[in-house]
Amino acid sequence: MLITDIEIRDFKTIRHLRWSNIPDHGVFVIHGDNEQGKSTVLEAIAQVLHTKHSSRAQAVKDTQPLGSDVGPQVTVNLTLGGKNVRLFKQWLKTPRAELTISGDGSYTGGDAEQRFEEFFHKHVDQTLFTALYNRQGSMVHPLVLGGITSLTQALAEASGVSGIGDGGHTQTRDAEAGPLLARIIGEYHKYYTQRGKPTKQFQAHHDRVAAATQAAQDAASRLEELRHHVAEVERIATARVAAERELPGLREIRDACHEDYEAARQIQHQAEQLDRDQELARVRLQAAEAALAKRLELVENERAGRERVDKLEAALVDLRQAAEAEDERSATLTAARAAAVAAEKQAHDAVRAATATRDAAASQQRRAELEKLRRALDDIAAQRRTLVAVPKVAAATVTQYETAESAVRLARHTHELRAPKLAVQAPAATKLTLNGEPADAEFEHVVADTTTLTVGDVTITITPGAGDTETHDAVAQAEADLADLIAKHGFATLAEARAARTAYTEAQSTLKLLATQHDVLLGELSLDELDAALDAEPVEVDVTLAEAEAAVTSASQALAAAVADREQADVALVSLADRPAAQALAVHEAVLADAREAARVTTEQLERVVDSPSLDELRADCVTERAALDEVTAARDEIAEQLKQAAPIAKKQLYEAAQAHVEYLENHVRDAATSIAEHRSYIEASVGAAEDHDRLQAEKISAERRLAAETRRAQAAKLLYETVVRHQRAAHARYAQPFVDELSRLAQPVFGSGVQFVLDDTLKLTQRVSAVGEHMNVRQLSGGAQEQLEILTRFAIASLVSDAQVPVFFDDVLGSSDARRLMAMGAVFAEMGKQRQVFVLTCAPERYAAVSGRVERPLRGLQLFDD
Repeated sequence: MLITDIEIRDFKTIRHLRWSNIPDHGVFVIHGDNEQGKSTVLEAIAQVLHTKHSSRAQAVKDTQPLGSDVGPQVTVNLTLGGKNVRLFKQWLKTPRAELTISGDGSYTGGDAEQRFEEFFHKHVDQTLFTALYNRQGSMVHPLVLGGITSLTQALAEASGVSGIGDGGHTQTRDAEAGPLLARIIGEYHKYYTQRGKPTKQFQAHHDRVAAATQAAQDAASRLEELRHHVAEVERIATARVAAERELPGLREIRDACHEDYEAARQIQHQAEQLDRDQELARVRLQAAEAALAKRLELVENERAGRERVDKLEAALVDLRQAAEAEDERSATLTAARAAAVAAEKQAHDAVRAATATRDAAASQQRRAELEKLRRALDDIAAQRRTLVAVPKVAAATVTQYETAESAVRLARHTHELRAPKLAVQAPAATKLTLNGEPADAEFEHVVADTTTLTVGDVTITITPGAGDTETHDAVAQAEADLADLIAKHGFATLAEARAARTAYTEAQSTLKLLATQHDVLLGELSLDELDAALDAEPVEVDVTLAEAEAAVTSASQALAAAVADREQADVALVSLADRPAAQALAVHEAVLADAREAARVTTEQLERVVDSPSLDELRADCVTERAALDEVTAARDEIAEQLKQAAPIAKKQLYEAAQAHVEYLENHVRDAATSIAEHRSYIEASVGAAEDHDRLQAEKISAERRLAAETRRAQAAKLLYETVVRHQRAAHARYAQPFVDELSRLAQPVFGSGVQFVLDDTLKLTQRVSAVGEHMNVRQLSGGAQEQLEILTRFAIASLVSDAQVPVFFDDVLGSSDARRLMAMGAVFAEMGKQRQVFVLTCAPERYAAVSGRVERPLRGLQLFDD
């Protein structure tokens, strides 16, 4: 399958895209910015091949351009099964389908889709197409190669192995599963599952042994527990008797400790009362001392307030004079700034006027440049139309001519070597004729057909033998083949065919050059933008662009000078903006007012306490309260010594310990009776435990014997099964080896020489093996290396099934590859491009700079021009 032409109209963001005469092999890099429609191209190819024209699915509705009711259209021309196929579909609005197959006819509607599906599936392996058709993000999960039909067939032919059997195992042609193998597998699966775990039937024997063992252990535990209960009853009864004998003496000790504790508590109460008296005396002394300190502070504050007011009033005069001088300077600077602002506005107006004139002159000059560009583009378009008309002559056609003419020459030469020759020598006067024509007296003639020679009155007829007829027929057939070729292509000679091919290739090269020149000339413009600019109303001015720019420069310099003057005035005025002298005066006046108010309040407070106790009386109160505190403190020290000797805390602890010991023994006696009753009830309920223990032990031994017999049979079945599986896996390794070899060959430029790969039983790539034998799971590789390996895997598939020519599609790959890997992958892409069509859609064409012979197509160019 080869894609030769594609045309897309009104499909999502693509208004109109057309690409014709696509070569039958090469790496085609289609590039453009994000959201320009690169991935949409792949979606369009998939939809025209696989989606019915009558579909109303949401995915089809999403392909209609936003805000438009037109029907999306896709046309694709293919070379499929040796025939030229044209498929057209339109969806949603007026749905249509049209199919033309050379030598087969034309179809429409549902018939067209049914016929194409039959023809497509006949000549294209759908699983191979899916594997090589890689949309953006589709290579996240590794391919399972065993699901690609044409690949498995190619591997089977290359390895001599028939294919993948059930469970992922490989079967060789000379070792297919027979009744014996079925019995082996059946016997194995009686005991083990597909994953090697014991089956329910086999596990049941283990479970029965485990249950019997557990039951026997439980019976032994119950018997041992019964013996324990009997021993506990004896132990608890002995302990209860001992506790009852000890209780009377402990109760007497507890009562004596309680009397000592009560006496100590009385002394502690007296000490606590003296503590309260001492604290009260201390509080009264602190109150007296605080009253004295407050009176002394009030007197000092009144004197300090009067002195502060006097100092502040003396400094007020100087601050008022500085504020008046500051007001005069502020008025002068404000007037100077207003004049500077007016001059700056006038300069701004001059700059705007000069800029408008300069923009008009630039527009006028730009229009002249665009008109010149339009003429150059029109000339390129005319040349492209002429070159597109040059008929296509494939290299294969020239090769066919070379082969045909060579065959004619070879056939003629062979015929001349094998055919009989007639040599004649006669006197000059002898009359000779050959096949009715006069002949020279001396000549040599190749006898290819029946030949008549006349010598005077003598006639000689020569008929070629069978060998001559065979070579003669070969000459005739070669000449007929050459004539058919001339009739088909219209070229009389090989030279004409070569000249036509040269003209076509030169036209294609020139077309590529013109396309590049067209893109370079347009730059970031589109033709619509260019035409819109030329259709705009022209602007005319009387000055040149240089004169206008000089005027802008002059006005800008004047503006800069005006701005500098205004900024200088701003700086001078800003220095007085905060009015430091006025602020200092206001602050000083506020501070003076606060000082006067504070002095007044302090004086009033001092006047209000004139009738209160005097300073001497306050000092006397302090002496009295201190003497009272000293008296209470002495009494507290005396009782503290008595409390130390009484030790109430220690006596309380002894009493509590004695009480706890008594309670413990009383509880112990009560609990002993309860425990004895509980143990006796268990002993009565466990009658017959010894008999159960003996019976369950016998059942356990019987179950163990049955398990041993089944285990021996299971081990034998497992050994036989694993031997068969080992041989099957060896066959699988031979089956997968051609793919491993091809993938390793392609991967050498990327991952180094000697690299190998491992496939699992389902032919899924699992490990990469370095030249030194280091195994690494492919999921542990970096994101870039995983992507490179997925690309190489698809190339290896394409290489192994080269007879099934299916294009390879990649959308936005190699984004995580460094410069060295990009160069190595470029070599692999170039090799694959020599075999087949490789389509790459990307927003970064520089990633593929190392792909020799690549064909780059900007998406914008495909949307504007035929190729």
